[in-house]
Amino acid sequence: MKLDSKQYPDSNPKLNFLKYHKEQLAGHPVTYYADFVLVFKYEPPTPKSTSEERSKGEQDAITNFQRITDKIKQAGLEFEVRKGSTGKLLLFILCSAVRVEQEFEKIKIQDWLAGVSVSTRRKGENISQTLHKQVKSDARLTDSERLRLIHQIIVGDEADGCAGLDPDNIDAIDSLFPIHNRAYNNQWLRSWSTSWRIKQEDLQNLRDHFGETIAFYFEFLQYYFYSLAIPAIAGILAHFMNGQFSIIYSSFVVGWGVVFIELWKRRERELSIWWNVRNCSKVEKRRAAYIPSSTATNRVTGETVYFTPIWESWMKRTITIPVIIFGGLLFSLVVGAVFAVEVFLNEFYQGPYHEYLSLFPVILYSASIPYLSKAYTDLARKLNDFENHETDTQYNTFLTYKICLVNFLVGFLSIFLVAWVYIPYETQFEQFIGRSSIKTAHRIVGPERLQAQLMYFVITAQAINFATETIVPIAIRYASKKAMELKDTVSSSSSGEVYDEYVREDEKDFLHRIVKESNLPEYDVYEDYVEMITQFGYVTLFSSIWTLTPLTAFANNWVEIRSDAAKICINTRRPIPSRTDTIGPWLDNLQIISWVSSLTNAVLVYQFRHWDRQAGMPHLTYVHRIIYGIVTAVLAEHGYFLFRHFIRVVVKSVPSWVDEIVRKEEFEMKQEILKSSGHVTNGLIDANPLAEGIDSETLNKARAQEVVEAGLSEIRSSFKNS
Repeated sequence: MKLDSKQYPDSNPKLNFLKYHKEQLAGHPVTYYADFVLVFKYEPPTPKSTSEERSKGEQDAITNFQRITDKIKQAGLEFEVRKGSTGKLLLFILCSAVRVEQEFEKIKIQDWLAGVSVSTRRKGENISQTLHKQVKSDARLTDSERLRLIHQIIVGDEADGCAGLDPDNIDAIDSLFPIHNRAYNNQWLRSWSTSWRIKQEDLQNLRDHFGETIAFYFEFLQYYFYSLAIPAIAGILAHFMNGQFSIIYSSFVVGWGVVFIELWKRRERELSIWWNVRNCSKVEKRRAAYIPSSTATNRVTGETVYFTPIWESWMKRTITIPVIIFGGLLFSLVVGAVFAVEVFLNEFYQGPYHEYLSLFPVILYSASIPYLSKAYTDLARKLNDFENHETDTQYNTFLTYKICLVNFLVGFLSIFLVAWVYIPYETQFEQFIGRSSIKTAHRIVGPERLQAQLMYFVITAQAINFATETIVPIAIRYASKKAMELKDTVSSSSSGEVYDEYVREDEKDFLHRIVKESNLPEYDVYEDYVEMITQFGYVTLFSSIWTLTPLTAFANNWVEIRSDAAKICINTRRPIPSRTDTIGPWLDNLQIISWVSSLTNAVLVYQFRHWDRQAGMPHLTYVHRIIYGIVTAVLAEHGYFLFRHFIRVVVKSVPSWVDEIVRKEEFEMKQEILKSSGHVTNGLIDANPLAEGIDSETLNKARAQEVVEAGLSEIRSSFKNS
């Protein structure tokens, strides 16, 4: 439904946020940065609401709104209010350039003290002068740095001069997000979609716009994509040379996985220094939800430190371990049951309604696995909250470990069941089923059944995933838009758009755009990492089954890089930039999968290399096969550890350009410090960055109160007019 094109009365000024935002995008100097929108929500009355319920609802909404706006003003921020969809107000947050500069200087000093960035102190400089030089040398803020600083001002602790408005902890805040830069998004998609290779400057621009966390993911994906070319070529050669379950090819793929991981570690360190985020975790702020249980006095600084004893943290983690194990076992049983039903109905059952019942496994899977996975994920989050992690990095790391268990079970368990349960014991299954009166028919299966299972995951499942995360959301939004246009007789309050009696013509499209962006889901890089790590598992764990697996992964990732870019630009809100110097727990997952690949490849090659379809299995007994399989796996594992140690030694022995830079900067800094008097001034960091106040560009108090009253007026009118 269209917005009313009536103009605002003279008492309602233009949206300054829009003016500053346009100037900002044009590259003009601005006194205020206009990036973030906070969506305030309240429960509007219904026709059935009593007068008491209306009064209480109105008072609660007003109280929450005033509390939030007071915090915004106390943090040195400004805001403007516009009506959003039903029960929501849009707070356009303005942050002065002076306020951003104050936060920037504070953060840079903290970074320098923590070793995030190294600056050399020249002769005659005291430490304060060195720090000032460090700040001024990085005076140009990138978009991602500016957004990260403003976001910190909004959600940071009030004790640090911030607003403390974390949406995760305040129910009245529906969302907080930066606005997409459509010009950048269009240029980004056009550039990446028309070029075969993503250039290094493209990734640097991505880092400057979206921050290090997003840039690290795309750099990892790009690095992984290039690295896959080697096993892809080897797989093609092995395919035409009948290299299925080849000892040489399997060993090559396992070795490639080791080399890839060690080289990525090196690349990761280079990026952290190049992007000036090395050791950034040392200055990470506490989570707002973190609750310390003890206090102590720092013997060095004399400050009061709030913390949780190590024994208490590990006790909580120990309690959660059995719950996670039980959840994993339960999930495995469900996956195994679905797999058993699929095998029985599709490969044994030949009774009535066979053609219809063959679809039942798909229905059963769709009705159980996604919901069980969500239930497990919710449980993992609650357990993670119970563990009370101090920082976001710790919280996300332990949550990743918990949730990855389910993703790996969904991705890998059915292949393991085919290889080590169904194929070896299919004769026993056939005899057991044959005792019943059910009409069955079965043909003996072998490695081709295992190959078909793997091909489904690396081809069909990848295509379905691409459609689900890229095409389906666009189609759903398009269908919803068309359906809404057909309901032109429905009241505006049900359409989810912006409905205001007076809407400026020049603001109309902008407000529509903001509402649409607020309705988009948040971008979660976790899902994309899961997809890539799982794919790495298919390549390293099971390439001996089908040697073209690396080739399909290589082709998929060329599309994946571009589809993920489109997903960020079109299907999600703009990600809030954050700093990181590593891909975090995903590196641990890569190393675990690489280690397991030495076992799986050894066992699969031993089990199927001399497979005889007529005999079913080699002439050895089950006991002999199990014993020899274990011995083979142990020997392969020892060879894996030796090879990994050798590669690590070789990689470390080759000097990197970043090592020389770091050693030179640290040496020069230490030399200058030793040559100086060593006198250190106190009070390097101002505890209150707002002590000097905001400059004259800030809106006056009267204007600020008018903005608050505008929001309160919208709340009151919704209760009176409904």
